[in-house]
Amino acid sequence: MRSERKILLSSDVWRLAITSVKSTWRQTALLVGVGLILPQLVVNLGLDLASHPVVSELRAIFTSKMATSGSPLAFNQLIAPVLNYLGRVATVAIILSLLLLASFLGLVQTAIDHHRELSPRGSLAVWFIGLKKALPAGMSLFLLLLFVGLAGQIVILPALLIGVLGLMIPAILMSESRGIGYALWSAITLRFIRGTGFSGWTVVLNVMSLGAFLYGTMAVIGILSELLLFLDETIGVSRNLWVTVIPGLDNTPIYSVVAVMESVLSMACLGLLPSLTTALYFIVRRGGEGRPIARV
Repeated sequence: MRSERKILLSSDVWRLAITSVKSTWRQTALLVGVGLILPQLVVNLGLDLASHPVVSELRAIFTSKMATSGSPLAFNQLIAPVLNYLGRVATVAIILSLLLLASFLGLVQTAIDHHRELSPRGSLAVWFIGLKKALPAGMSLFLLLLFVGLAGQIVILPALLIGVLGLMIPAILMSESRGIGYALWSAITLRFIRGTGFSGWTVVLNVMSLGAFLYGTMAVIGILSELLLFLDETIGVSRNLWVTVIPGLDNTPIYSVVAVMESVLSMACLGLLPSLTTALYFIVRRGGEGRPIARV
């Protein structure tokens, strides 16, 4: 006789995740604030400062060349100042990605410790655990994101499914003493739910709902940013904050405010994802012990 397959409810995932965040709020707040938000803000400011002389140089080249002769610019005149800046951007992007991944995995480890009823560790301790995992796993995760991004231009649905299921990779990677290859394969093939009695489709739907939550919140942040950028036209206030350039940044005050707001809100939303995916993983792995899982 075929055994019943349990349905995974989104309410159970959110309830367990919220409980986890409440119990580990100090570690979680530090990792989100110092590990995710602060590096993003510092890097954004650094890139703005670094881009200012490049923009000024390009503007000077255009102005002097067009003013004197009106002849077209040589390619090497434009590419030379840009290449140095792009090299620095690439270096910063690699370092920032590693720091953010370490913080993200540290948040996953914090949630895992809570679910396993272990004594809470300090934020720095779990960050270093995340860093040890991030060093060998970072390239694989980058290649996965690259594959999903490129494949999404051709076959959207399969790429979207792989990308969404990939949200479970960090929880599997940090929970099981296996490598990134096992975590990736286990997430994409739903191997991690085998033998637990759960319906695979309900797990997929819940993972997709978490992906939709992340995408939806980022979309809302983008819409809010656009509304703020055009707020002067909407309510008819003075345009000083929109047109006055901050010395050394080539940015207006309102654009700087919006950039900070986007960084804070997007990283805060991203910081919720580890608790949600880890809660989903532990509900499945525990077989719903103590959780009101409906049955079909």
